[in-house]
Amino acid sequence: MAEPIGVVSSPSKVDEFDMILLPGKSARRGEYCTFRHPLKPEIWCLGRIIGGRRANPEILPTALTAVLFKRGFQISPEREVSVLDVEAIGYREGEKFRPMDFPVAPGSEVYPAGPERVREFVRAGEGVQIPVGTDPYSGIEISLSLDLITKGHLAICGMTRSGKSTFVLTFIREACRRGARFLIFDRTGEYVQPLQEAGVGCEVVDPSEFQGLSSLTDEQLASMFGLTTKRSSGSVLAKVLRELLEKGEELTVDRVLSLCQEKILRYKEATLEEIKGGLTRRREQLDKLTALKPEPLNVIDLLKKAQAVIVDLSRERSIENQQVTVASVLDQVFTFATSTKGEELTFLVVLEEAQFYAPERVVSYGNPQDTGSLNAVTAGLSQLGGFNVGFIVMSQRPAYVSKSVLSQCNTFLSFRLMSSADHEQIAGVTGYPQYRVASLLSGLEDHVGYLMGMGSPLGFPTFVETLAERVYPRKATKSPSEVLRLSP
Repeated sequence: MAEPIGVVSSPSKVDEFDMILLPGKSARRGEYCTFRHPLKPEIWCLGRIIGGRRANPEILPTALTAVLFKRGFQISPEREVSVLDVEAIGYREGEKFRPMDFPVAPGSEVYPAGPERVREFVRAGEGVQIPVGTDPYSGIEISLSLDLITKGHLAICGMTRSGKSTFVLTFIREACRRGARFLIFDRTGEYVQPLQEAGVGCEVVDPSEFQGLSSLTDEQLASMFGLTTKRSSGSVLAKVLRELLEKGEELTVDRVLSLCQEKILRYKEATLEEIKGGLTRRREQLDKLTALKPEPLNVIDLLKKAQAVIVDLSRERSIENQQVTVASVLDQVFTFATSTKGEELTFLVVLEEAQFYAPERVVSYGNPQDTGSLNAVTAGLSQLGGFNVGFIVMSQRPAYVSKSVLSQCNTFLSFRLMSSADHEQIAGVTGYPQYRVASLLSGLEDHVGYLMGMGSPLGFPTFVETLAERVYPRKATKSPSEVLRLSP
């Protein structure tokens, strides 16, 4: 048995306590430690150091000073001791992991926990296991259960350049090697080349292929021109556009306005002015509508043939059109999955920057209500896990993503996040204390995330460093300095 590295100070909580570091011992944030259960001394519990501070014994609370003297502490010439914050994680009893249920007694000894102690907490995974990385503080390999992620969904958050896209690309490669299939909404066109180079069979589709006249609702037609059917301008415009498209007539601003004028019953001048403004600002949408096929492309047929179907949204910069595409594709997925009870095909939907398609109410991107993307994404996460369709929801700003969406994700992987609003959102949907979320996520290194929820193979939150053999998104290959040197 290793020597103790510290003793528990007073007071202590059920899930957290302070540890006074013994002279000559060292420990760092993130490392594991172990201690005896306060009521069952034969059982060893696991803890993790989450913070710390230096303190002068002369100004410590009386209870802490008593612990120091009882242990015979030799105070350094600087007259300071190290007090570390420890998260009391839990213990194994039989085959079950149990969270801490009683505060640790002050004065209890705390020992370092090696990989073998942490490995005792690894639980048998359900179904196909996808290796994703290692715990940097124990060296244990971390895998995610494909079954758990499909049934319960995965949310991945992190600032730009923190490593979330690299993690997802690496996960897709490893999962495809084990037979999994993916439907990917790629906002910036950075997934195609890396996945093809990694040997993944990809089918890349233009978003317009999933927009057909039969699949467009009146709300979606109006939203393409910045209008809403809640007003007569949007309602009349949608009806006129549908009528002209069904007849196969040419769509021109003058022709559309002429028909709208005939159908407006009240406030004709003001309503016609709204319609004219929408048509003038977004004249290019008329050409896109003219080029529409009667029926949208069938995404299920593509998924049956390819390992990864990538909807390249970088080819469509209109956020409303992107939202219409997401809604149209997910409507197909919902209909197929529920009608077949999920027994013909299983796959994961990767939704990049989910705040653009399912935003929180206080955030405005396009018109997710009228385009249908908010309802489609929310319904998908709420229902489709039970029909073997899972979601990987990604965002740089989780505070901007609908709580109705994030709260459906049973597993969270958070890379570096510094915004207090993002910390609050994650704490709100995971139940993990906000002050811990802020402390742990703010200073994470690149490609290191914090895994919370049912997907963690350890039964408790853990750090994950992405596999060394990574698949990187296709962004700029030269640094700003290199570009400047090459510029004329």
